Amino acid sequence: MKKSNPLASMSTKKDARHMQGSPEPTRRVHLSYAGQVNSGQFVYTATEEAEKLGLTGWISRTYHGIADLVVQGPASKVSRYEKTMTDNEASGVLYNLADLEELKPVSNESSFARQDF
Repeated sequence: MKKSNPLASMSTKKDARHMQGSPEPTRRVHLSYAGQVNSGQFVYTATEEAEKLGLTGWISRTYHGIADLVVQGPASKVSRYEKTMTDNEASGVLYNLADLEELKPVSNESSFARQDF
């Protein structure tokens, strides 16, 4: 009698759900950037990219040269946002990702906004 592999069955079911158009998991992350983040260019780029990808969340700058952002959306788009913001380091504005924390998604957010700074 041939035994079935339960992991193979799970993989097949997962692939079938993905092919049927099941929604991509939502991801919410808190990102902290340090460096030249007090320039209008950083805030503009961070906001524009989030809106272009259809992400929700917020951005806020501190007086200590830190920009805090929270972005939420489909996992692949959040990952693309992280990559784009990291790639922008080559644009002449010097900043780097100081911290990244995974958060639990929220349901009551509908846009990306600038917090008071």
